[in-house]
Amino acid sequence: TPSRYSHAFIVRKRDGQKTTLEALVETGVKEFPWKHLVKDPYNQFTVLRWKNTAERAQIAARASDWAHGMAKNETPYDFHMDLKTDNALYCSELVVKAYSFASQLNLQKIIHTQSRVKNQKIFEY
Repeated sequence: TPSRYSHAFIVRKRDGQKTTLEALVETGVKEFPWKHLVKDPYNQFTVLRWKNTAERAQIAARASDWAHGMAKNETPYDFHMDLKTDNALYCSELVVKAYSFASQLNLQKIIHTQSRVKNQKIFEY
């Protein structure tokens, strides 16, 4: 089924600095400075976050740490879209596996743990 989404990534905030962790065809898994994301005025976003507010910050931190490790290891892009291994990752695979690792939940259960931010000021979120 067609999706309205064309890309998925994780926002990481450490020591007051925001970055994005992304899996791109050109680079594989890489960490980018925040300005890489906000410089394009044509982007539209939907923010997904952990529903359970008591666990949200901890799960997000563990997920971004896992994705950061994939970037440090220079994990290549997964052209085969294979969910069975972590030796190559495509964008949404990076996100769902990071949250699966962080929460210790099965991949199929992750989607039910997300809530959407419905706010016109998405960058302030």
